Amino acid sequence: MIVYQKLSKDNYKDVLNIKHQLFPESNSDDDYEEYFNDVTKSNYYLILKDDCECATIGWYEYNSKNAFVGWFGVLPEFQQNGIGHEILNYIIAEVKKMKYDYLRVYTDKVVNYVSTKLYDKLFDLREDYTYPDKIGSTNNFVIYTKFLSDKKEKWNNTPLNEDYNYDI
Repeated sequence: MIVYQKLSKDNYKDVLNIKHQLFPESNSDDDYEEYFNDVTKSNYYLILKDDCECATIGWYEYNSKNAFVGWFGVLPEFQQNGIGHEILNYIIAEVKKMKYDYLRVYTDKVVNYVSTKLYDKLFDLREDYTYPDKIGSTNNFVIYTKFLSDKKEKWNNTPLNEDYNYDI
């Protein structure tokens, strides 16, 4: 059984532990600080499977129309068991209830190749991110979009402003 524990001061270190294992190239935990300080509208979870910490996922508001998946990952020993699929669908449903038009996710298509297979199944659109910032200039990043309303706008290389999150 999968349990969704909302991010709290009690499980914060457990979420960070999973995040740092899955995203060693990331140098920022600011998203969680913004969550605790109500700077950005967001929601994050520690995921447990049979009482074992196995994953983390969340979402954050980019603007009134767009939410992004935040720090989604399943520890390797728990992968290929449907956990990622289930928790990503949970976030899609949660964000849809919040009346956003789009749920988007950006990822490195090389480093996170396994995740791209799941996004290809669950999201409606995949675009290369080639904006001339640090992450765009790698030519490795892609943006996935899940349409949550009748609107169908592409991302069209809008700046992500996420360079501070990565040592590239």
